[in-house]
Amino acid sequence: MSENASKLKNALKNLKSEKAQLQEKIATMSQEIQALQDEKSKFEDEIQLNHGKISELNEQISSDKTTIECLVKEKDDITLTITKLNKVLNENEILNSEKTNECVNLLREKEEFAQNLQKEIGELRMEVDRLNGALTESKNQNLQSEDTVSMLENKASS
Repeated sequence: MSENASKLKNALKNLKSEKAQLQEKIATMSQEIQALQDEKSKFEDEIQLNHGKISELNEQISSDKTTIECLVKEKDDITLTITKLNKVLNENEILNSEKTNECVNLLREKEEFAQNLQKEIGELRMEVDRLNGALTESKNQNLQSEDTVSMLENKASS
C-alpha cells in the first residue's frame, strides 16, 4: 500500500499544484474579466455620450435643413422678384426708347418748322424791303408827278 499511498500522495500533490495553478489562472482571468468589464463600461459610457452627440447632431441637421429650405424659398422669391423687375425695367427701357424717339421726331419737326419760319421770315423781309423800295419809288414818282402837276399848274396860271 505504500506504493499506492505514494502514488496517491504524488497525485494529490500534483492536484494541489494544479489547483494552485488553476486558482492563479482564475485570479488572473478574474482580473482580466474585471479590466474588460471596466473597459466595457467605459465603452458603454462613450456610446451613451456618442448617442447624445448623434441626437444633438440630428437636431442640428434638422434645424439646418429647415434653414436651408427657408433660404431656398427666399432665394426663389428674390429670383422671381428680380425677374419681374427685369421685365418692368425692359418694358420701361422700351417705353423710354419709344418716348425718346417720339421726342427726337417732335424736336426734328419743330426744328424743321422753325427753319421754315426763319426762311419765310427772310422771304417776308425781302418782300417788305422790295415793297418798301417800291413804295419809296412810288412816293418819289408821286412827288415828281406832283411837282410836274404843280409846274404845269404854275405855267397854266401864268
